[in-house]
Amino acid sequence: MLCSSLLAIMRIEFRTEGDMSPGLRRNLIVDTDEKTVAIVGAGDSIAGTAGLLGEEAGELERLMEAANLSDLPSTYLSDGGSGRRVGYTISFTTPGRSRTVQLASPVDYPRVRELVDRLNRLWEKMMEIRLSSGRGGAS
Repeated sequence: MLCSSLLAIMRIEFRTEGDMSPGLRRNLIVDTDEKTVAIVGAGDSIAGTAGLLGEEAGELERLMEAANLSDLPSTYLSDGGSGRRVGYTISFTTPGRSRTVQLASPVDYPRVRELVDRLNRLWEKMMEIRLSSGRGGAS
């Protein structure tokens, strides 16, 4: 399990891929130390950034610790589900560790699923902010 003292400084990268339209792919970078979140666009360029509230950063740190991604294999495919599949890549970096885990939907582990759901909601929130500010929205 990750040590709580390491979670105070964390960078989380979250990507989705697979059976979804290219416009719906998600790529997000969160820095819980700097309390920032960024949407990454085409060519890995930053498409938008926003501040992350202290409680949001704390919640992500809690979810990361509860998900305990260090105990999962680097690539984890679920047993269930059929039809459209979505892949998730979660990378995290702390001062003492870096790790990347690739998952396929549906995510079997409830705590990992909760983390994926929270990261998806954060991406949606960032898109709402981006669109409401007039950047990247329809003309």
